[in-house]
Amino acid sequence: MLRQLTIAGACALAAIFSWQRVANAVVLEPSADTNVEEHTPDSDDTTQPRVQVRSRDVSGSGRQNVGYFQFDLSGVSSVPGAIFSTTMQSTKPSAAGVNQVFGLIDFTSNGNTAQNWTNLTYNTTGAELPGDGNPETQDLGAIGTDLSTDNLYPIGGLPEITGTAEEVISINGTTNPGLVDFLNTRVGSLATLLIIQNDGVDNELLFNSVEDSEGLRPTLEIVPEPASVVLLLLGGIALVARRR
Repeated sequence: MLRQLTIAGACALAAIFSWQRVANAVVLEPSADTNVEEHTPDSDDTTQPRVQVRSRDVSGSGRQNVGYFQFDLSGVSSVPGAIFSTTMQSTKPSAAGVNQVFGLIDFTSNGNTAQNWTNLTYNTTGAELPGDGNPETQDLGAIGTDLSTDNLYPIGGLPEITGTAEEVISINGTTNPGLVDFLNTRVGSLATLLIIQNDGVDNELLFNSVEDSEGLRPTLEIVPEPASVVLLLLGGIALVARRR
């Protein structure tokens, strides 16, 4: 009996360690990132050390800066779960939901920016940001989950940001299933996430970019299906049961 329990325990440990190996292996940093600015629509900030997201509706001094984060999913065949995390470089607080995350739908025939973008300005983005030339207002394309007509796939809002230096925040696909759903439309290719501020009160967010030597960049972690661990464990228990 002891030997059988040992086998079951070994199976359980193997399941746990297998899960950890997979989870640790698929942690992606952006392959490209930038922000685009409606008040300086021809500015290319692709090589800047920070990605800035902000929204200010002050007359004569409006700001609409949108963050673009591109991830390479070419080695990913499926996304059972996902966590998008980032370390904030801003000390301005922001309420939960003020900063929204969207997936860029791969629909260039509808005018969207191509997923393989390298350098972007506000004027070279696609229909996902149909700017009207007024940086006091945030203008977005069609939001929805129809891959043939919509521009932006809704993922969810970032949690409350307290303003603490190097505060880590994340969106988990368990509570924001739109993250997993969107990524599964992009497996084997590139996926772009946009962060957009929608309150107009200028709660500026700063993220380290791929050009920053400090690291602490946004990450996208592909999480294996938790059920796979349970199934392996149950398999070990079933083995014991059959041998009794």
